[in-house]
Amino acid sequence: MTFTYNLASLDENLLNISRVRLELGDTAASAGVRPDGSNLTDEEILLWLNEQAGDIMQTVARACAALSNMWTNVANITVGPRREELGQIAKGWADRATQALPYGASYQVKVVPVDQVHDPYRVRPEDESGL
Repeated sequence: MTFTYNLASLDENLLNISRVRLELGDTAASAGVRPDGSNLTDEEILLWLNEQAGDIMQTVARACAALSNMWTNVANITVGPRREELGQIAKGWADRATQALPYGASYQVKVVPVDQVHDPYRVRPEDESGL
């Protein structure tokens, strides 16, 4: 089981794994998002990326659902006056999982076809330049 976080990677799979980690906050080795403090593995993230056809934010949503399930198994803790409601962490991951595109972000680019040939040297009248 491996952990990779390198946003400068030339390997597309490793770069996408790193992008998912960035969105999840799972960026430091041995300080992960799982209940035991471990990180998600590259293999898990790659599996979810393949299931989601490489869509980063859909993969993040899928990982959030898995993290919600992991945190559901952790009990709330009460020691004297101190209480830690770890179930709220599961709810937070579940809430985030329901958002297909958290924060409205996406790494997808929408291509808009045009009828004209793009000429970067063509001078446009002011009313067409959009400035």
